[in-house]
Amino acid sequence: MSLDQLPEEIINHLLHYVAPGDTLSSFQFLSRRYARLACEPLLWRYHCINTFRYWHPDHDFRAKLRRPPSKVDWKRLFLFRWSRQAYVSRLFDGILATKVGRYRRFALIGELGYDAKDFLLQQCDADESDENVLPKRYFGQAVLDSIHRSVAIEQWHALADPRLPDPELEKLLGAFDMFVLRGESGDLDDISAILDEKTAEFRASHPTLDDMTTRQKAVALNRWVRAQNLTGLKNPDRDYRNLRNCLIGQALRHGDHESIPIVSSAIFCCMARRIGLDAQCCNFPGHIHAVISSSPTETLDNQPLPGPSVTPDRMYLDPFGDDDEVPLGKLKYLLARFGESFHSEVALAPARPVSIVTRTGSNMSATYAAVLEQQDRAAPELTQLMHGSGPMNLIACLYASMWAALVLTTPDTWAELDFFLSRFARSWPEDAWLIEKYLVPRHSGRRLPFGGLEDPWKTLRTIQRSDELPPPVIRRSDSGNDGVPFRIGQVFRHKRYGYLGIITGWSDQGTRALARQRGQNGEVTRDGTADGDVINRLRLDNKTYFAYLRTNSPERFVIAEANIEIVEDPGVVAEEPFIYAGKFFKRFDAATCTFVSNNREQYPDD
Repeated sequence: MSLDQLPEEIINHLLHYVAPGDTLSSFQFLSRRYARLACEPLLWRYHCINTFRYWHPDHDFRAKLRRPPSKVDWKRLFLFRWSRQAYVSRLFDGILATKVGRYRRFALIGELGYDAKDFLLQQCDADESDENVLPKRYFGQAVLDSIHRSVAIEQWHALADPRLPDPELEKLLGAFDMFVLRGESGDLDDISAILDEKTAEFRASHPTLDDMTTRQKAVALNRWVRAQNLTGLKNPDRDYRNLRNCLIGQALRHGDHESIPIVSSAIFCCMARRIGLDAQCCNFPGHIHAVISSSPTETLDNQPLPGPSVTPDRMYLDPFGDDDEVPLGKLKYLLARFGESFHSEVALAPARPVSIVTRTGSNMSATYAAVLEQQDRAAPELTQLMHGSGPMNLIACLYASMWAALVLTTPDTWAELDFFLSRFARSWPEDAWLIEKYLVPRHSGRRLPFGGLEDPWKTLRTIQRSDELPPPVIRRSDSGNDGVPFRIGQVFRHKRYGYLGIITGWSDQGTRALARQRGQNGEVTRDGTADGDVINRLRLDNKTYFAYLRTNSPERFVIAEANIEIVEDPGVVAEEPFIYAGKFFKRFDAATCTFVSNNREQYPDD
């Protein structure tokens, strides 16, 4: 039996197993009948669902799924996403191929948001056999991280804009999680889905919930979340400053579900709203509580009021540390002990979401300060999250807290913005498009300090200009370079301090030349810890200096030739993460114990 003899229902079914690209490129052109069958809405609805997992919010994809298939042009939607993915692929190839315009391409992909996420996840999972495995993984993750940060910043931007409705509390706090998101799960939608699931479990365990009063519902929910270990800390004295406990997504997803009071109260409030309660966090000093308000016409015990109430009936709960309602008198007593600087009207009223977000950011900054203070004595649990490197996660959370503060509040001085821009330039130059989009419009109208003439956005503009400039070409055949002893990609151990590094650049003209070569993001740092004798040696001399990459830092450092001891055992290299190697290298060649350079534009002979 030929295909022409098959009923259309069977052909329709078979087309679901044909790659959509084959249907578009060949099958639909075989005959008019096949062309008609290849346009069936159900077919392309199926391909949209199974080909692309992530969608930009502008598509309103979930709403489209609820509509009758014939009411949505599914084939057109699929073609749009198909062509957009091809566009992302071309831009990404450009990121891998050249430094020139790299951050501009980051911005173009970043503006597409979640429409680019499926493709980028594929790059993050590049096979070890791929010629460009390291840059695909590194830049795929870097672009995806920038998109995740854009989703987070958009939540805070919406909160700061009085013309827009406030995002849900879990999204405002979950935005911090987006700065440390790894893998496919844990984004804002996943956080909301977990809260939906937990609320459904609570409802199922309380079949008479709808018959309860507001007070009874609130107390029942509080006891349930505490019984399920969704809030609180097992050992507050030891774990209060742990970074993981500041993040609502980490608290919900981790098996221990531990969280500090502000996050515990937020989890309770988010679930309480899902069962119809007016629950908000209150900015009680030192320890966030949850405040539940009655409706304007009823008390918390569902008794009618004689008339409209100007001030609603309120109750207080401590999801972090107490099963039962917290008496108002106890809170007022505690406030009195704090002194007159704390007004009960403010401390006991529902807090504005802005203050909850900024207070959460302050907790992360406090963890960062605690780690700096303890240095090598800091427990690993302080910075340990479900995924990623502890030091990297800590820096990312500090970065998130700075973003939240700059988007939601106006700094007292330009110094705060200057500090942020210098930090961004060293570690996240790919976020230039985010600064241009969110911070420049917000802060450009501010007056400069008295007598200030310099462009406050100079750091940003330098990165943008340098991004379009080709790097200077440095050849070994040039005069004086034939004696450079080491090559880019070689792994070394510091003779004095013992740590490993990868050579990423060299110059026989002192550290000044390496500083000039750093290009778009100020990535070369004179490392005082490693080479104190080199820091101030900017004059030309007869020594060669090398830029190098450490195992867990995005910055490059400078080392003198005399401090390098080449590593020739690939087993030693395999034990180190070298998280940022993909920024400069294609892959690791175990046979030669070197990384294969991806910087032939600047060092064509290496």
